[in-house]
Amino acid sequence: PDMGAFEFVQTAPSNLDLTVSNVQGPSSAIVGSQVTVNWTVTNIGSGTAYGPWHDAVYLITDPNTNPVLTYAGTALEGAGIVLGPGASYNATATVTVPGTTVGSQRWEVKTNILGEIFEGANTANNTGIALNPVNVDLNQLVPNATALNGSFSGAGQSSYYKVIPNATQATSLKIALTGVKGSVQLFVGAGYMPSPQQFTYQQVEFDSASAS
Repeated sequence: PDMGAFEFVQTAPSNLDLTVSNVQGPSSAIVGSQVTVNWTVTNIGSGTAYGPWHDAVYLITDPNTNPVLTYAGTALEGAGIVLGPGASYNATATVTVPGTTVGSQRWEVKTNILGEIFEGANTANNTGIALNPVNVDLNQLVPNATALNGSFSGAGQSSYYKVIPNATQATSLKIALTGVKGSVQLFVGAGYMPSPQQFTYQQVEFDSASAS
C-alpha cells in the first residue's frame, strides 16, 4: 500500500464553515433505550464541502452555566453529499441514551467531529443545542419487589438503574446480582451516575453477587 502525509496548519484559513442548527430529539428518554435525533448542517463558507464526515450526539446538562457532556453516539453523515455555499443537509441518527443522571437535559450535536472537512479556525460554531429539554429517567429497582431481569449481548456494555430507598433502607440496602456469567461488575453511586473510576460502593471482585 502507498502511504503519505499532508502537512497543514490547523488554524489556517479555510473557505469552508459548517454549522449545526435545528437539533431535535424526544422530550423524554429512558437510559439504555434507543432514540432518534435530527439536526441540520449548513455550509456558511464560500467554498464547497464534499462528504462524508462524522457528527457526534451528546446529552448536556446546564448548557448555559456549568455544561457537562455525556456522549451518546457518532454518526457517519454527508456520504456523497456536496454542500455548496449556503447549502444545508438534514441529518438523523439513532443513538442509545447514555448513562446519566435523572433530570432535565438537552440534546447537543457537534458536526465534523473528526475534522474530515478542513475548516481551519472556523470550528467554534460546529455545535448545536436543542431548544427544548429532554427529561431523562432510569428504569427503577424497587427494594423487596420482584427481581428485574436483564442481559448483556456483548463486552463493554452497561446497564443503569435507579433505587429510591425508604428511611430504613437508606441505612442498610443490599443490591444483588444473580445468574452472573462472564466478567460483570456492579457499581453504586449515591445521587450520581457511577463508573469504574467513580463510585460510592462496588462489588468486592468481578462476578461477586452484591454491593452493599
